[in-house]
Amino acid sequence: MGSCSVIQSKLWAIFLGLQLIVDRQLGMQVILESDSLKAINLLKDGCVRNHPCADMI
Repeated sequence: MGSCSVIQSKLWAIFLGLQLIVDRQLGMQVILESDSLKAINLLKDGCVRNHPCADMI
């Protein structure tokens, strides 16, 4: 991952976990839990284009 912010590392962890589920065909219904409310809110609500995490969202 290199150098990134805490929120970016949380989003990467979520992405990699979801990618693992897809790759291994472990199911279509997933409950996503995170200790980062900010990451969850970004995923639910989106963000403006100039947000540092916009490409990940």
